Amino acid sequence: MKKFFILYFLINLFLFSENLVNIKDLYQKSKRYDNKIVRIRGEAIGEKIRRGKEICINIKDENEDYVIGVILDKKMSEIIENLGRYKVKGDIVEIEGIYYENCPFHLGKRDIHVMKIEVVLKGEKYTEQISIHKVIFSLFLVFCVIFVIYYYHKVSPIK
Repeated sequence: MKKFFILYFLINLFLFSENLVNIKDLYQKSKRYDNKIVRIRGEAIGEKIRRGKEICINIKDENEDYVIGVILDKKMSEIIENLGRYKVKGDIVEIEGIYYENCPFHLGKRDIHVMKIEVVLKGEKYTEQISIHKVIFSLFLVFCVIFVIYYYHKVSPIK
């Protein structure tokens, strides 16, 4: 029995110890990862796009401006509560799934078919702080433009 548990532990350690892959690397080294199981981490952004029994969600790399679509079933998608958009920070998720450079199921699009998903950090809503200095400077520029237009019409002869 002990041998079975040790063997089970080693197999899981070997299979699931792969490091996280940057989404940027999926684009730049796509042949290396094509049709292989990858793990990525990023912010869930945009909208949940429903197509039949599947849901597509875009995942943005935390450090780069690279985005990839992930395909998952409706039940898996329910753990994602916050999708990033204006004034909302999306949930940070870790996804494990099969990466396809040219997906045979989705018109040859690049995507990941999710096998396992985990929310690492919950997203949140936030308010934007506008600096009073920026408001004052903007008003100053508006008055400058109005003055220049007024002066131009006053000085230039009417034809």
